[in-house]
Amino acid sequence: MFSPWIMPYWMQNMKENMANWIKQLTDDRAVILPWIMPYWMQNMKENMANWIKQLTDDRAVILPWIPSDGPYATKSVYMFFECVMFVVQTLPASGKILSFVWHWYVTNYAHTSVKDHILNVIHGSLMALPWQNFWPSITDVELMLKVAEHYLPDCHVFLGHIFMSVNWPVWLTSIADMTPSQVKIRVLHSILILLVKLSNEPKVRANHTDKAKALLVQAECFDWSLIDQEMYHHIMDWYVMSCDPSVIFKLDPLDLDFRIISFLSAVAHYTKTSQLSTDSFEKRHIYIRSYVKLIAVYTSRNKNSLVSKEKNFQHLITNQLKYLERYRNQQELNLLFETFLEILNIKNISEIAQKTLEEYITNKSKDAILMNAILNGLGHTVCDIEVAANIYESTLLSYFANEVVQNKTVTWKNVISLTTFNVSKHVDLENILVKKGCVLTLHAYVMQRIEKALDYKNLINSCLDWIRNIKMNEETEAKVPLLWVDILTMALDYCEIDEACSGMLLHKFGHTLINCAEENEGSKWGRSILGAIGIIKPTVSIQFRFLCKAVAAYVLAQLPEMKGNPQTVRRIANSPGTVGQPGGNMECPKILLKLDFGYTQGKIKDCAEMALKEIQSPANSLHSVLSFLNMLLNQFYIKSYLRDIG
Repeated sequence: MFSPWIMPYWMQNMKENMANWIKQLTDDRAVILPWIMPYWMQNMKENMANWIKQLTDDRAVILPWIPSDGPYATKSVYMFFECVMFVVQTLPASGKILSFVWHWYVTNYAHTSVKDHILNVIHGSLMALPWQNFWPSITDVELMLKVAEHYLPDCHVFLGHIFMSVNWPVWLTSIADMTPSQVKIRVLHSILILLVKLSNEPKVRANHTDKAKALLVQAECFDWSLIDQEMYHHIMDWYVMSCDPSVIFKLDPLDLDFRIISFLSAVAHYTKTSQLSTDSFEKRHIYIRSYVKLIAVYTSRNKNSLVSKEKNFQHLITNQLKYLERYRNQQELNLLFETFLEILNIKNISEIAQKTLEEYITNKSKDAILMNAILNGLGHTVCDIEVAANIYESTLLSYFANEVVQNKTVTWKNVISLTTFNVSKHVDLENILVKKGCVLTLHAYVMQRIEKALDYKNLINSCLDWIRNIKMNEETEAKVPLLWVDILTMALDYCEIDEACSGMLLHKFGHTLINCAEENEGSKWGRSILGAIGIIKPTVSIQFRFLCKAVAAYVLAQLPEMKGNPQTVRRIANSPGTVGQPGGNMECPKILLKLDFGYTQGKIKDCAEMALKEIQSPANSLHSVLSFLNMLLNQFYIKSYLRDIG
């Protein structure tokens, strides 16, 4: 039997080089290997004994021993192990011997037909070989990948033991200069898959946690720019389907799952904003999409524990937002953020995601790039219109809260060029915006429709309905004048198309404002002692009611009495029909008489006198209504979103 005591004799008589010696060892494997190797039917020779052939039946393989013969098999395999160890310890270039063992193992044992009782014996001996000396060839690495991509859990344990023993950073450095780029790509692709898959194998994690973590940290510095998006997409899809989705909550840098996610983000160059390869952006996009999928998988599997994880979700969403805001390329960030906003479509955590995003937006700095990305992505991505409406409003409010963004004054023209809406659900969107009082969003939506010159008549009527239905409060009253601006802008343009119809719409608008002022007047006690101490409070402020009446008076003043003729509109300075003169509007003076609300002094009285002067001036007409409105708004509201309406 083949035994270590004959090895010195072979050594003394060996005159050839190391490669020939390995060949001799391979040729002499018939001494012992047939006793421990499976018989594969496709490799059987014609002269094989009939008694062996008769054992095959329909089986593809004959295993070398049965479970009860395990102790005898262990002795035989150990003899083979001793022979290999003698060669490894005696001859130089032991890595080549280990390469031979690896090839022999894959050829004979890395198959689903080989049972556990065989593999346990083989692994028990082969794992004791000095695999830290293994210097794999590129073929060896590709064989590792072949084994890893098949469902062979026990073989993966052995593979993981070998893989974690190799000094990969040194090995990669050694082949960097002498290997063609195509080969390097194949090697890196193999190492990427092996590292991620083996780090997720339960027994590999249990036995080699420290080695795996160290290797993952080192691997972050490898040149992953050669990995294209298809290769990266393949491993990310596998990871999302295979890992425990709770890995998203791992925050300890010493945790293995944390290191895996950190490594995958490094391969995508996610933490670096520069374009390190042509596929850098695509890989970042894949990483974001996979991250959102992981969150979705976790929520679907752990519905009962989501409430207790609210702070964890807020933390991980905020962390991703901080990563995203570092990107300076607006086009790239738009696409990345559009994908990240898919988190708002995950039903079970939609409210948590919305709350977190709104808080983040509120605390945002003056850098508008992220704001632009949000406004651009909401219409394309978010399915729940109510969620989208809340975030639109928060974003616009924060956007205008910053006086200067990138050395540019914020204007509504900039905003509407950035914002997208889901026009396929425009009716639902309009209803939700009105119901929730999202006036800034409604204004942006109307401005986009104005730019497209869409059916002014119906749009003005819609705006009038919205003004009537919006629930007025302290927060919305400063925003509603933006809808007045929209109506007045459209009415002035519509005069060129149908002046009489535009005049009728303006008349309706004036009375809508009057009704709005009267309906929101509040209790008779509003100015009494109860009102003064805050027990009874009007729905809106006296300032807003004054604005309603002042603008109503100005608008009606531009509609001369026609005595049965088609309505005309005063659109240019010094047009006939100025209020207070022959042919002037008869309703306007009644409003002007009560414009000061009975105040004899103070801001309301001063503004009433100012408004009266402007309304009665022949030089003013509908063309200057926005300047008039802006003048009054500046007296009562200091809001940046009202800045550029005049």
